[in-house]
Amino acid sequence: MYIFQSRIENPEKLEMTLTGRKVLADAIEKMIIDSVKTGKLYQNLIVGPRGSGKTHLLRVLYNRFTDNPEVMNHYEIAYMVEDEVGLASFVDFMNRVFAALQRWDRDKERLQSLERELDLLKSSPAQNWNEMACSILLRFLEKKRLLILIENLNQVFHDLRREGQAKLRDFIQTNGNVSFIATSQALFHDLRREDMPFMNFFSITHLKNLTLEETVRLMMALAKAEGYPELEEYLGTDEARDKIRAIHDFTRGNHRLVVLFFDFLRAEYKSELSGSFLKSIDKLKPYYESLLKSLSPMQQKIIQYLSLSRTPQSGNSISYNCFIEQRSLSKQLSELQKLGYINAFKRGRERYYEVTEPLMRFYYEIGESQEAIIPVFIDFLVIFYRYLARKDLFRETDIRYPKGPFTGSADPDKPDISEDIGIEYENYRKRPDGLRADIENKTDDEAKCQDLDSLIGHEIKVGNYPQVLIHIRENLVYLKNEECRILFSHSLATVLEEIPVGIVDDYIVQLTGVLQEDEDPAGIYGVFTLAVLSLLRLSHRIETIRFIRIRDIFNKLFVERQEAHLLLKYLDVGIRYLKLNEKDAIFDLSKEERNLFGQVIPLHLDETGDMHP
Repeated sequence: MYIFQSRIENPEKLEMTLTGRKVLADAIEKMIIDSVKTGKLYQNLIVGPRGSGKTHLLRVLYNRFTDNPEVMNHYEIAYMVEDEVGLASFVDFMNRVFAALQRWDRDKERLQSLERELDLLKSSPAQNWNEMACSILLRFLEKKRLLILIENLNQVFHDLRREGQAKLRDFIQTNGNVSFIATSQALFHDLRREDMPFMNFFSITHLKNLTLEETVRLMMALAKAEGYPELEEYLGTDEARDKIRAIHDFTRGNHRLVVLFFDFLRAEYKSELSGSFLKSIDKLKPYYESLLKSLSPMQQKIIQYLSLSRTPQSGNSISYNCFIEQRSLSKQLSELQKLGYINAFKRGRERYYEVTEPLMRFYYEIGESQEAIIPVFIDFLVIFYRYLARKDLFRETDIRYPKGPFTGSADPDKPDISEDIGIEYENYRKRPDGLRADIENKTDDEAKCQDLDSLIGHEIKVGNYPQVLIHIRENLVYLKNEECRILFSHSLATVLEEIPVGIVDDYIVQLTGVLQEDEDPAGIYGVFTLAVLSLLRLSHRIETIRFIRIRDIFNKLFVERQEAHLLLKYLDVGIRYLKLNEKDAIFDLSKEERNLFGQVIPLHLDETGDMHP
């Protein structure tokens, strides 16, 4: 397995993959270079959650500084380890600074001199430690300044407590020769309390997650850096972009998670996404275990409950199911929100909560459930994004075709537009075998499906529904092609919209019988789900009774089929939300399911997380 370790990777590779952080790295580098001339000291704190690229950024800055003679002539750099532990006092902190200076310095004579002074420090009385440590550091620096690169400053300051922080701030203020470039997973209380030594000390930058474009660029940079030209070429295709978009949805642009998914995409980029996705989730187990270990048992219990619930839960529900009293629950929920683990949505007087990262929920769900919902959803995502890209299949127009004989409409509520399509249909009717021959002579599956879609449209125009079933059966052989599945979803949506309401039940039964001949039931239900989303997008022109009858027959036919989970859920929520004005129905969908729904049905998210049409 490919593991990206920022502290040991070569500098060229780190620079090449510095996606989404280069502007910040350049700005901090310029500050330090400018400080050589101006004498000004800069104190930078970079705030971002685990896996957001903080270690990568610090290592790039360290490489740049040590390669710059001007900087090195004016600074000694203490590049401390990622997780400094055992810092119970100021002298502990100073001792770790000395260790960092020894770790990266290559001047043997200076190091030997420092080692002798540290031996004296260790053998001196405890009451002299602080003063001696400060004197040793100042002698080592001589006329240079000290630049401290340190991670997890929140934990360091927590361990130092107020007394240790006060001594450190006093040393910095007295000598005026120390700069920090520090990172933290969150903006912690010690920097905001007036009674704490480092209030308003740092210039703070909050890291943003990678955008979709940045995620694509990072994966392409990794492919280039690792020497995979075929993969780099593949990542530039529409198919790869759809997979990366799905990965971006779940990783929320977290650097570490994107890199991990790149590993499996690299190995299996020609396969379905779900297989590599599930392997990635399995490899993420240590990552999420470490996240959860940092939480209290009560907070862990809340995260587990929300993860397994899939949909947002009220405070009362959390309290009841987690055996947590309300007065204790409010504090825990507030803390989890500040840490970025959960989101809150206000609905009326009640607040609902859900896990922020879908992957954390998947981590729990896969471990405790044998259901196949997740892999079905993952592979559907890739098709869904390709579907979104096919604007020509959104069927924006409001043309409705007549039913019954070609010479007139069988439905008095719909216009007779036979004159408009007469020539087109007459030409088709005169040479159906010729059209079929045209299809067979084509070598491109997508072109064949496009023609079959047109044939289905022609048969619908005259209400020849038995022939529609024949064309649908002909389409099945092409459904391994992703574009064909998308075209097929258009055909199904057309059929479901245009078939007379009176025969919709029987026809769907016949249609399902034909579709079950396919070897890939999950793929078929994915196509059905796209068709349903297409219908929901045009819900303003489709009768409520039609939707309800389609829903009822689908529930009867597919309730036992796990592959139909998305189909049934979207149809039920869509009808309630769009046709029956039940706005809370949207929260019967998980976060990622709402995201897809909102990309088809125009929704707006306000600052509280509420969605509105």
